[in-house]
Amino acid sequence: MKKSRLYGGIVSFCLVVLAAAGISTIGFKKDAENQNNTGEIVRDEPHKEVVVNNTPPFYTTNVENVENVGDIEDTVENNEVSTENQSTETEVTEPEKEVFLESEDYTETSVVNTEDPLFKYPAAGEIVMDYSIDKAIFDITLEQYRTNDSISIGAAKGSDVTASADGTVSKIYTDIENGTTVVIDHKNGWQTTYSQLEKDTAVSEGDTVTSGQKIGVVATPSSYSVLLGDHIDFSVAQNGESVDPKLVLAE
Repeated sequence: MKKSRLYGGIVSFCLVVLAAAGISTIGFKKDAENQNNTGEIVRDEPHKEVVVNNTPPFYTTNVENVENVGDIEDTVENNEVSTENQSTETEVTEPEKEVFLESEDYTETSVVNTEDPLFKYPAAGEIVMDYSIDKAIFDITLEQYRTNDSISIGAAKGSDVTASADGTVSKIYTDIENGTTVVIDHKNGWQTTYSQLEKDTAVSEGDTVTSGQKIGVVATPSSYSVLLGDHIDFSVAQNGESVDPKLVLAE
């Protein structure tokens, strides 16, 4: 009887100890679950769901506008087309060059005045002293350098001298240097002068002459040009300005 009571007391004590140990274990486990990383026990708090976003930052910016990417591309394309149109308009608005087709009628401008006379050589022969007013040339008779406003055409004594173009005899005179001289006025201010002629000329002052008409003959040259041989001196001027005869004489 005493042993039964003893055993019953021991069993009861063990049950109490086990119950206490279970409560402590549950409490410790609860406390362990509530510990933070520092080991401190914290109170239970309402559970919060944490979502970790692993997307790189440059993808998370303006995510709500991703649906409008197509619109942005359309806008870029429209801007490119607009730029091309502007470039095309610039090219179109450039000043156009005037083009003359072969079929179009036009008048060609010439520097030659067709109203000017066509001059001919007054005598047949070679030039024995040339025209030169820009620089001095050597005169074999005078044995010096001088300018010369005429050409000397070698021709045999007694050869005919003719008018270089149509005109009017304005003057005839004789001097020691040039012998007998005939001056003829032509249209548009042109004038021709013929020297080293015989005194008996074929024309008189005031006569109207035609191109190729005889006006006199070659005489013996004066002492101022005797070393050139028989010849005539021929000069041309327009409006009083000396002109190189070779530039206006027809071959």
